[in-house]
Amino acid sequence: MTTIFLAGSVPAMVALATNPPTGVDAEAIATVLYLGLAATALAYGLWSFGLGLPLRDSVTVTLLEPVSATILAVTLLDEHLGAADGIGVVAVLVGVVVATLPPRVRAPQ
Repeated sequence: MTTIFLAGSVPAMVALATNPPTGVDAEAIATVLYLGLAATALAYGLWSFGLGLPLRDSVTVTLLEPVSATILAVTLLDEHLGAADGIGVVAVLVGVVVATLPPRVRAPQ
């Protein structure tokens, strides 16, 4: 999981380094690096290691975090669930179901 987050951050860092937005200083870039590496990649890597699950299962559990947070916000905090939110929850749940389906074995022809 750490590898996935790290690999995803490389293109963003290259884009920032080659064409930095105006008004962004080195401190802001360092903050983004810290958030990407320590607070996200390292934290999820340690969490996945602590779960003792394979990467596929760990990513699946991670995908359910925003869904559970949305459901809790709607049920316990009386938050409003908009159409885009509902579509997002359904899309994540469909993705999790597809990801957890056993692989289909093709019969030899």
